Amino acid sequence: METATGTAAVQLGAVPDGATGILVSPTCLTPGTFTFDDAASIGCDQDDVGQPAGGGSYPLNFSPEQHSITITITTEPESSWTIAATYVSERTTEWAVNANGETYGALNESGEPDPIAVIATNENEGFVHAGELAHTNGSEQAATFISPEQALAWQDSMVGKTVSVPVYQNDGETRIGEFTIRY
Repeated sequence: METATGTAAVQLGAVPDGATGILVSPTCLTPGTFTFDDAASIGCDQDDVGQPAGGGSYPLNFSPEQHSITITITTEPESSWTIAATYVSERTTEWAVNANGETYGALNESGEPDPIAVIATNENEGFVHAGELAHTNGSEQAATFISPEQALAWQDSMVGKTVSVPVYQNDGETRIGEFTIRY
């Protein structure tokens, strides 16, 4: 576990044999935006302080030729954070199929199941319908953009908004929470 204020690099050391990625678990100690090496970021407000950020953990990939890993978190000088990182060995498995014949699971190199695995705001693990998520996260709208200006206008229109979609059990019907995206 590493704790820092402002931008800092975390040295993970030698990559163990068989490791395919890194699972990082960030926690915001102050409000701020925390950006990883791959440009993914987590935004925390006062309500998020001390809570696992970004749904609890975030996977980072590395190339097989890397023998030692450093993770850099970029943020404002006054923003504090802590991070735990663990090497993992992952492999893609087939999606499960529910009683309605829908595939469910996590996004992977095979594509997108429906429903898609998420963690609800109440910390229940569940699933969102792909179409509802696409409408909420902008994927549906992005398919209609014909210029970068349209994409930027949509992004600007979403600033400060919070959008939620229902989270279900793997049957895709029994509601157990909601998944929220803050812009």
